[in-house]
Amino acid sequence: MSRFDKQWQSIVLWIVAILGIVVVTLFYQPTAAKTGSLLIWMNNKLYRMDIDTLTIEPIAPASRNEAISVAPGCLHQTETPCWVTVENRLYRVTPHQNSSMVSLTMPNEQWPDSAVSWSPDGHHVAYTVVNRVRNQLELRLYDATNQTATIVAHDVDPLIPVAWNSRCGDGLTDDCLLAYKTVFTQSAFTQSAFTQSATLVSLNLMTKNTQEWAMPPESLTELRWSPDDTLLYSGNGRSFHRIDNHAPAYNLSTGATIANIAPDASQIVYYEPFTIRGCDSTNNVDCLYVGVWLKQWASEPDKRDLVYSVHLATTDGDGLTFIPTWNQSNNGFVFFQEGNLVYYDAINQEAVIWDKSLRGKIRSMPVFSPNKEAVAFVDNQGQGVSEYRLKVINPRLQPVDHVIETETGFRVLAWLPD
Repeated sequence: MSRFDKQWQSIVLWIVAILGIVVVTLFYQPTAAKTGSLLIWMNNKLYRMDIDTLTIEPIAPASRNEAISVAPGCLHQTETPCWVTVENRLYRVTPHQNSSMVSLTMPNEQWPDSAVSWSPDGHHVAYTVVNRVRNQLELRLYDATNQTATIVAHDVDPLIPVAWNSRCGDGLTDDCLLAYKTVFTQSAFTQSAFTQSATLVSLNLMTKNTQEWAMPPESLTELRWSPDDTLLYSGNGRSFHRIDNHAPAYNLSTGATIANIAPDASQIVYYEPFTIRGCDSTNNVDCLYVGVWLKQWASEPDKRDLVYSVHLATTDGDGLTFIPTWNQSNNGFVFFQEGNLVYYDAINQEAVIWDKSLRGKIRSMPVFSPNKEAVAFVDNQGQGVSEYRLKVINPRLQPVDHVIETETGFRVLAWLPD
């Protein structure tokens, strides 16, 4: 072979190698960026749905009015199985297999439409039952891994989900705290009666030590722990107060409107109008913007970060049009703003518009992919065929649209791990 032929062969090999890299780059898609499976509710059942083919596998019956709760393993928050509760029924979701079912109540017990709360470690679920023999409410912990139930408290309000602190992510250690609300009770004893008012209680699941507080003056629908284990309560799920002094968990200015607090209460998102400094326009509207702000727990009173802003003259004045949804690690969230899907990376402090073509109403809360690089949600843009459209958005790929033909409703509950 001549020297010229060898040089030409080398050039050809380099071209083939470069073309191979280009082809791999074009066809490579990050795991769970576009494909994968969703846990969905449709036609009074839970299903596992393949995103690309829409193939569904039935998991369990679930009527429209039955409460559904997914374990952290379904959300890729823990390396544990994906368990789902439908009222008092517990199912394990396993690909291509029939889902096993366990009842959380015994024959002598009644299910009081109890709220269900999963532990951060993904193994334990807390709920309340009525013991019909004792005529008493009992707070139970069920270990889904070992299939054992334990009574941990009595006279617990079944309508308020118990709150686990973050240290329970390491299991039921001596730092794991469980907060719950008791109910008003009255018991008769011979000639006298004993009455106990409703309270809030913190229980150490290892030592059994408790701390108790009187009920706050505000209404209460939710409990949550702060990063430093301060118990917080809320009446609307967005505005939280401290139980120790009933002060707001976050001190915000008068004009602020709370959007959402992170699941671990470490951050809060809110929006508030502001005026651009140095703006000399005679029309105040020209200088006015709607800002999306982020504030950290225990930060300085005036410390806050501007996440996103829109000139008021270019908006309808609606601010955020949907509650921000945090990812599994509480370090990023998405929100909708007048047709835009905006993602904020709290680590790099960067906001990016993932989509600009959204219209209509949101039917189902967004869920993040396991790698947190995409979201799936449901809107009402079914092209006249249906009121439900599944939309999957990854900023590096073309959006995926699927019109779902159903008359009973359609919800996305989780983007399942591989």
